Amino acid sequence: MRHLIARHRRACAALLAALAAVLGLLALRPDGPAQRAGPVAHRPAIPPGLVAAPVRFADAGAVGLVRPGDRVDVIAAGSAGAQLLAASVPVLAVPRPAPGEQSGLLVVAVPRAQAVHLAAGTAAQRLSFSLVRERD
Repeated sequence: MRHLIARHRRACAALLAALAAVLGLLALRPDGPAQRAGPVAHRPAIPPGLVAAPVRFADAGAVGLVRPGDRVDVIAAGSAGAQLLAASVPVLAVPRPAPGEQSGLLVVAVPRAQAVHLAAGTAAQRLSFSLVRERD
């Protein structure tokens, strides 16, 4: 075996280099392993005067309808009824959950005071959202 490897050293090195290149390219693809699960691959641009606020929604499946750049109304539903927590806030990111999980997480841009209000709403109530159509 050792003799066989020594005899084909260059071919083995070329094969390993090609394999490393292919794996590297797969990791950069939008649906590659680095993009499928875990946190957002890059930090979203936050508009001046706003902060990025992660918000977890009760209907995790509905989050799949949202894309970065969309605008949403964040609505809290509790025993006392529904309340609008944030109106027409831009979505910065939609983190992808690990395979087999549904996270229901969106990252939105809001003023700092509103981020505190959203965090309190997330902890105390079930949150949902509605997609907002921008005026033409």
